[in-house]
Amino acid sequence: MITKTLANTKRATYQVLVPSWIPQDRSFPKPYGTGFFITSDGFFLTANHVLQDPENTLFDIKNITLMNPTDRAFPVQGLELVKQWPEFDIALLHVDISKNKVFFGKRRKKEFSFIAPEFNIIPEGTEVYSFGYPLSEAQIHRLSKGRMLGIHTFYPRVTSMIISSHNRELGPLFGQKGHPRYYVVDKACNYGNSGGPLIDIDSGRVFSVVIAFQPVAIPQEKKDEIIVPSLYGYASSLKNIEAEISTLH
Repeated sequence: MITKTLANTKRATYQVLVPSWIPQDRSFPKPYGTGFFITSDGFFLTANHVLQDPENTLFDIKNITLMNPTDRAFPVQGLELVKQWPEFDIALLHVDISKNKVFFGKRRKKEFSFIAPEFNIIPEGTEVYSFGYPLSEAQIHRLSKGRMLGIHTFYPRVTSMIISSHNRELGPLFGQKGHPRYYVVDKACNYGNSGGPLIDIDSGRVFSVVIAFQPVAIPQEKKDEIIVPSLYGYASSLKNIEAEISTLH
């Protein structure tokens, strides 16, 4: 059951806020994706594209903030980029909890809540779930005398699904060999879910990072096509980076 592990998943999963690339917004943090801790001492995974602006330029990592509105945690700052895997759309960061005020209730935490990684292959048809912050937004209100008021609105969401396939695509003469590099799920996770964990319901462990949905183009009469999400989403397997993260502690 999802409820057996959901509380820990929520504590370990954060909204990723990046500095605004719009000059008049004065770099007010914008909700841009999701990510999660995989160790108690601050190693954090998200989608690599969450760390890049619309021009694919890497944000200043030190100006990225993590928020956990479901856990009412103070903002987490001071992140450092450890490694990027652009080919899998995964990035690893680290943050020192001693330099942040992270609370659970009224008690200051000395360790981050985390989701243990799973490197075994998850079979097709397995029930899984994701938790993240899709559709979150930042509203900027212009005040008098050049002042500005920024307000964040978060939308935490749990999504249940099954593993639909181990292949993003199959051509006429080839198929994927070895372990699944990607998992296809039968739900289209929305913008903002990127970087969130895909959880095995039975074990409560994270085996993949949500990276995208599969778009569908719908022809329109006398108009351009409309692109909408389909029923499917993509997640990048942690098996891809097992050698680099299995020794973290």
